[in-house]
Amino acid sequence: MTKKLLFALLLTLVVSGCTGYFKANIGKMYIKIGTPYIAYVDKSSSAYINGLKPGDRIIEINGKKINRIADIYKIREVMYGGLVTIKCRRKLNVFTVTLRNGLSGIYFQNMKYPSTMGFVIYDIANALNRKIPYDYAAALAGDIFSPYVREDRCVREWNNAVGEQNIDFIGKAIGIRFTKLYSAVENNDILTDSIKKIYYNSIDLIRGYVASGEILVIHGGFAPPFHRNWGIADSIKGDTLFAYTVGCGGKRLPVKQPPLSVYLVRKEKNVMSLDSINYYLIKEIVNLYTNKRSVYGWKTGFEAYKALKRINSYKKYKNCMVKECNYDRFWRNFKINRQSENAFIYFSGLTKRKKIKKYLQGIMGINNNIIYSRYPPFVDVHNNLHIDSYLKYVSEIEKLDSMRIKMYKEILLIY
Repeated sequence: MTKKLLFALLLTLVVSGCTGYFKANIGKMYIKIGTPYIAYVDKSSSAYINGLKPGDRIIEINGKKINRIADIYKIREVMYGGLVTIKCRRKLNVFTVTLRNGLSGIYFQNMKYPSTMGFVIYDIANALNRKIPYDYAAALAGDIFSPYVREDRCVREWNNAVGEQNIDFIGKAIGIRFTKLYSAVENNDILTDSIKKIYYNSIDLIRGYVASGEILVIHGGFAPPFHRNWGIADSIKGDTLFAYTVGCGGKRLPVKQPPLSVYLVRKEKNVMSLDSINYYLIKEIVNLYTNKRSVYGWKTGFEAYKALKRINSYKKYKNCMVKECNYDRFWRNFKINRQSENAFIYFSGLTKRKKIKKYLQGIMGINNNIIYSRYPPFVDVHNNLHIDSYLKYVSEIEKLDSMRIKMYKEILLIY
């Protein structure tokens, strides 16, 4: 797909209503990423040593049948790095392997989509026949504003922390109007009882929209580990919404808890110009790296690096990083975010401007250095040498990002 065609599709208006064809196509993209096929195996992992390969279909873990990726995350040993026995199918052959540390080193198709808000946009755009790459959708969703760190939890949980702040911009960028039915997050009212009260006060309104064939975008409410995911709801039974999210395998999942936020989705007559989109995103990148502020309690940009560097002892490291699979997830998502940023630069059309092309090439080079760098392997022993390697790695990335932000500031001056 050429860049010109992509731009045309991004700016094309789809004038039909938000029901019918739109609803019929919502959720189809989730089937693709929810089937438990292995996409990649790290060559340094136990999984690779035991012979697992891309294309292997996982059919059982510790005797439990696996139909979709969501089934995998229900198994505690997988999530926290315990001993697991995996039964796989490779073409016509079925075989079994035992791994010592959960699924560390195994990557599934859905792991390419760490921004669940980005995938919601991707799914909606495809349902409307607006073919935009996932990485571009993730950039619009704020996936490029990495890393996010909660010093007290660090990599125990990860989600798109700025999606809620960007939702108006996202809508304008792709020609969608998001009408907020409620948002507990904006009011910092995230206690479970408070959210339930807000949700049930809105339930008749929500039920009415769904019954009339409308689409809702929701934030949170799924069962762990999807409890903070963004998703698309299009059915309701009683007081329970059913929605798609990353890992669901094309199956509507019940929303177990009231979502943090609920938005009604409607097509809009106007979309933002590419220049406006580009300027907004670059300005937000600079702001998030230079301002000393948090997003819903998550540190961003250089403040995040400060938090990471405070993990300077084995005790802090072990408490924050928890297990190898979580440590691995954080840095893998961090690198995927940089791929999203490079995709944004590529599809933005900015490289056609000679005055800023050099800066953009430099930024993409820095991102590629980060993407292809090797972060220190997790060592679950009292190993100060490993802590030193880890802190050195964080400092090196911080230096690269200082150069990157300096280039973005120069672009803003001449854009």
